[in-house]
Amino acid sequence: MFKISPFLSVFYPESCKSCQDILVKGESFVCLHCELNFGEVMHTEYAFSEVDQLFWGKARIESAVAVFQFLKQEKLQSIIHEFKYKGNAGLAVRMGEIIGHNSDLLSQDIDAVSFVPMHPEKEKKKRL
Repeated sequence: MFKISPFLSVFYPESCKSCQDILVKGESFVCLHCELNFGEVMHTEYAFSEVDQLFWGKARIESAVAVFQFLKQEKLQSIIHEFKYKGNAGLAVRMGEIIGHNSDLLSQDIDAVSFVPMHPEKEKKKRL
């Protein structure tokens, strides 16, 4: 995604992909207000979390974690849809930075990071 020049941003300001407010200098894709209100990164202190249980019988894993809880009609939904269905790679990178900054995941021994796959019917429609 190209960056709008400072001159053009006067007439075509970039907006937050979550709340649609105008971004200020230093903000990228998401405004600070939305970034701070996505919610806390989910941590679990249990031996098996609900996320772990989703993989039971499907894949052999030691543990799994969901970074944020996805709730329909919440701000995070529009962000995820923007990079998942519209291919906004810059936004995906920015969300990775936000997640990395707000969690201790980087200090853990992680073998893989995965996305939430698209429903087969939606994927089929996207290809058409």
